[in-house]
Order: sequence, then C-alpha cells, then structure tokens
Amino acid sequence: MLKKDTFLKDKPQLQDLYWPPVNFYQINQLLHNYLTTNTSLEEFIANEKRYDKIGEKLNIALSEIYAYMYGYKDSILFQRQNKDLDILILTKKIEVEEYFLHNWLNIEKFPDTSFLNQEDLAIYFEEESINSEGMHHSFFDFIADEMDREAMIHFLKTEICRNEYVDDEVALLTVGLQGNMKKVSASNLWDECGCGLLQNFHTYWLRRLMLNITDYESFLDWRLTKPWQFSLTSNIFNCLLSNPALKLAAYGCFTTTEQWVECHFNKIIKGMRRVGLCSGDALVYFEKHKTIDPHHTEELVQAIRFQSPRLTKEELAIIHKGSLLAIKVAVLAYDRMLDFYTKNSNFN
Repeated sequence: MLKKDTFLKDKPQLQDLYWPPVNFYQINQLLHNYLTTNTSLEEFIANEKRYDKIGEKLNIALSEIYAYMYGYKDSILFQRQNKDLDILILTKKIEVEEYFLHNWLNIEKFPDTSFLNQEDLAIYFEEESINSEGMHHSFFDFIADEMDREAMIHFLKTEICRNEYVDDEVALLTVGLQGNMKKVSASNLWDECGCGLLQNFHTYWLRRLMLNITDYESFLDWRLTKPWQFSLTSNIFNCLLSNPALKLAAYGCFTTTEQWVECHFNKIIKGMRRVGLCSGDALVYFEKHKTIDPHHTEELVQAIRFQSPRLTKEELAIIHKGSLLAIKVAVLAYDRMLDFYTKNSNFN
C-alpha cells in the first residue's frame, strides 16, 4: 500500500505556482467574436492579403483553441460546460486548421516521397531531417554569438511559453500509437514527468528558469505581449496531435524537432553564459535536455525501424509529412524570430 508520506515529502516549493500559468493571449474582441459567434473565417481574416498578418491571426486563434482543448486556467469555458459553444469552437478549430495547413502552409505542395519500408524512413531521420535547415538555422548562431542580455531574457521567456505544457503534448502523442512507437512515447512522457518526482518535472525546471529572470506575476503580464511567431512550432504540433487522421504526422513532427534539441540548446547555453545568465537555475532546463533528448531521439527513430505491426506505405508517408511540416514551420518561425531580434532594441 502506498504511504501518504510519499506525497507529503514530494512537495517542492515552486509547485504552488499554477502551471501553465495563463493562456497564450489576452483574447481581443475580434477573436472573441470569431470563436463564440457565427463570424466567418473570412471576416476574421478581414480579407488580409499580407502573409504574416494572416499567419498572426491564424496562430492567435489556434493558441486560444488549444488552451481550450487542454482545459487550461484562463481558457474559454474553463471548468464550464456549454454544449452550443463547445460545438462552435470545435467547428472553428477545424476551419482554422484547414486553412492553416492547406492555404497558409500549402501542405499539398510538399513532395510525395515514397518509402519502401520503415527501415528506409528511419534512415531518412538519421541522415536527412537531422541535417535540415531547421537544425542549422542561423538564428541559433545569432543567439550563441550576438544576442545581448536584454534580448536573451526576452527569448528565454518565449522558450518557457513554447515548452510550458510539453508533458501534456507528449501524453496526447502517446494516445493511439501501437507497439514500439507507443513504448518510446511513454518513455519520453515518464521523463517529462520527472520519473515520478515533481521537482524533476521538466515544467518544474521551467519554473526555476522563469524565477531566475523575472517574477511570476510579471511573467503573467509579459506573456500577453508575446509575438505570434513564437507560437508557430507549438501550434503545428498541436494541430497534428489533435487530428486523429494526422496522429502519425505528429510522431514525425516530434521526432524531427527532438533531433535538433542538443544542437539548439548548446547554442542557447553558449549565449546565456556569454551574457552572464549562467546560474544553475537558469541553465538546468537546457543542460538536462542536452543529455536526455539525444537518447529519446534515438528511441523514436529505432521505434520506427523495429515497429510491429509493420507500417504501411501510407503510414510511412504520413510520418514523413509530419517531419516536412516540422521543418517548414521551424524555418518560418526562426526566420521571423531572427528578424524580430535584429530589428528591435527594446524588449521590456
């Protein structure tokens, strides 16, 4: 029988902070009207012709919708039931995601690469996706060598937002998978959840990082101003995760981005040390992932290679498409992040 002392002792100080702290954006009237009335997507986009302006509106809407789906504190219908509004929001979800994938990202234009078997797809991950522009983007060289301290603090806040509920994302990834792919996803989730200790939850390490660069209340206010492009990589993952037909694409997306962590985090750590943000609390999240994620990357790829039941050619194609989406969206995001930090000087 489990002793209650186990729970009484496992109560680290920062666990009292609600996490994730709040919704991505303070919902404005235009977005509220779109999500809660019969306002059309065309009206919400307002015939906007600029690619990034359309992307901004789509991604703000998606962030709000995914916060609703996960049931987070300041989301629409938090701990309330409203059948009509539920139906409406879920209808908007399908509408926005359809436009996001097929119009804004142009998924139909992706190459249809045919893999003969799952061993060939594993080789793709080992030799191609890992060497893509997403891995070697110049934004991370900028972080390592040029980003100043004020910009670095701003960027670290965006990283907290980007990763603040990755444990829930990995939990959703696990649902519906089979065999080895389910096993390695569950292994990843166990690590995300601190191998059973609250103080080792990866989201707990984010609390430690946050309090090293700001205070909790200030962070709540700041994150309402977070630029839209910093939500791109989270939104594509959640788009794939929450669509049953695209669940295997989510696996391909996650495997690809997981491959880049060690390289990206090494450059982030280099930049943090350069500007003097090098305490243990500031670095713990990045330092730990340098060793954890390469192991999980290998597991994710080997699970494809040795998956049973065998993956069909159609399933292989869906996993590959998820990888291509991860690369395209990451490059879109990193291009805009680099532009943001090189053209701005005030990051309060």
